[in-house]
Amino acid sequence: MSRKILFADVDGVLNTSHDKDPDYMNPKHLKILNDLQDELGFEIVLSSSWRLFFDMPTFNRKFLGFGAKYPVVAYTPEPFRLPDRDMGDGYWAYGGMSKRGDEIQKYLDENELVPSKGCSICIIDDMGAEHFGKLSKYAIKTSMKAGLHEGHMKLVREIFAKQEDGNER
Repeated sequence: MSRKILFADVDGVLNTSHDKDPDYMNPKHLKILNDLQDELGFEIVLSSSWRLFFDMPTFNRKFLGFGAKYPVVAYTPEPFRLPDRDMGDGYWAYGGMSKRGDEIQKYLDENELVPSKGCSICIIDDMGAEHFGKLSKYAIKTSMKAGLHEGHMKLVREIFAKQEDGNER
C-alpha cells in the first residue's frame, strides 16, 4: 500500500468564521477528520499558516487537546521567494512569493514523493484551485463559513482512491 498524505489547512477547515476564538479548532470538524483518518490511514502534514506561529509540539498539543486522535507528522516548508524569470531582451519578471501549492510541491520534492507513484495525496483547504497549480486536482475546497463537513468525506475518499487505482482525473 502506498503512503497516504493529507495536507491540511486549519482556518476554514477545522474552524470557521462562526467560531469566536481564532485560536480554536472545532471538535465537530476534528471528528470528521478523525473518522476519515481511521478509515483511510493517512498521515497529516500541516500546510496551514498556523505552522508559522506554533512549533510542532505546541501545535500538536492544541490539535490533540481539541479532539484530534493523531498528531500532525510534518509541516510544509515556510513561504519562499520564487525565482525570477528571464523574459528576454534584458527584461526579468519578479518570481513573487510561493503559494500554498508551491510549498506542498516543495515538501513532496524534498521527501522524494510523487503522487500516484508510491504516495497518494489530498489537500483540504479553503483556498481556491489557483493556489495549488498542478496539484489542484488533489485539492478539496472548504469555506470559512462551513469548514470541513460530511459532504467532503466522499471527495477525500475519491481523491485517494483514484490515485490508488491509477485513474487520476
